[in-house]
Amino acid sequence: MSGWTSLLLWAVRKSIERRVIVLLTAFPVVFGIFMAALNEFLNGITSNVWILVKNAILFISMVTSYVLAGEMAEKIYRNP
Repeated sequence: MSGWTSLLLWAVRKSIERRVIVLLTAFPVVFGIFMAALNEFLNGITSNVWILVKNAILFISMVTSYVLAGEMAEKIYRNP
């Protein structure tokens, strides 16, 4: 966990250029937790609903951030 935190802190320094780190966090980490919680929810453990909602919001926010950062990078690098 400390390694992942360090990677995210490194990415914050140049967030537009290192925006791919958001996808590396969104897909294997957040999506994986979401799928595990969904599996447990479908097996009858209904207390995982808050995990599903939280991770869905986080995943959507991260993908949206990646797309918006890409648009910003295009504007920045096209017109320096």
